[in-house]
Amino acid sequence: MRKKVTFPIILIVSVILLYGVYRTFFINFQGQDLSAPVLEGPEEISWELGREFVFSPAKHGITAKDDQDGDVSAKITYEGTVDVHTEGSYDVRYHVSDKAGNQSEHVLNVHVKKTSVVSSRQLMYADPHTIIPEIVDPDSMTVLVNKQHAIPDGWAPNDLVPITSNSERDMYLRSEAAAAWERLNQAALERGLHIWVVSSYRTAAYQESLFNGYYASNGEAAYLFSALPRRSEHELGLAVDVSYDGFLHEDLLNSEVGRFMKEEGYKYGFVLRYPSGKEAVTGYAFEAWHYRYVGPTLAKELTQKNIVLEEY
Repeated sequence: MRKKVTFPIILIVSVILLYGVYRTFFINFQGQDLSAPVLEGPEEISWELGREFVFSPAKHGITAKDDQDGDVSAKITYEGTVDVHTEGSYDVRYHVSDKAGNQSEHVLNVHVKKTSVVSSRQLMYADPHTIIPEIVDPDSMTVLVNKQHAIPDGWAPNDLVPITSNSERDMYLRSEAAAAWERLNQAALERGLHIWVVSSYRTAAYQESLFNGYYASNGEAAYLFSALPRRSEHELGLAVDVSYDGFLHEDLLNSEVGRFMKEEGYKYGFVLRYPSGKEAVTGYAFEAWHYRYVGPTLAKELTQKNIVLEEY
């Protein structure tokens, strides 16, 4: 007499049914975009009392990327108010949606306050970690970057080209600055001068390692001559540290190379960024070697008026 096999049959049928449900679920959801865009940018900034507030996300370095739609920064909207005539903190909410309808939000806390006048020592030795910087537009050739003005996180120049450096290391600047540098370098060669480039474009990671190393060796004195990442002009791809022999020298201006850079550099758009006597304005000690490209027009004006970018 044959035994019944009801249980195995029920088990097989159940497995088939479960497979059918899973396959239907997989087919229905395969290819659908279930991930929301990623909004990135600062969570708080300081804003000068009485100064008109600009809500543009690009102004504050806020971007949005989606794994399906790519860069959706242009679709960012905002809501909120900032009373620039009353000191306080205000929330501005930035929103973005992708094509599938997935949404994300980023809250920017704006601290409206009076700007304070500080002494040279206070500015130069102020711990940059305690300063909430304004986020700037890094694409501009004349952008101000210092302890109080920072490059947006994640930004990097997309037009870097190699430059003549007279050294074995590869050096890069943004295309406009690089072209100007080659013209300047050629003019120097025609006078029999060889200008060494000791440093040019740096990544944020490299700048961070430099700052940490200087701080470990020099303590707070590092605030005088080294910048936090995102607050260094080298990250713009618009700055060069120059020399007559491959090493940095405080007496550079006493050399033929130094005099040429000071007297002729502005004609090509390069200015001495941290001159002597301007420490209270720039927040950094005198650096005879650090030159910044701002374009010939502005460079001429800064040189003729004997002012720096902060004063301009």
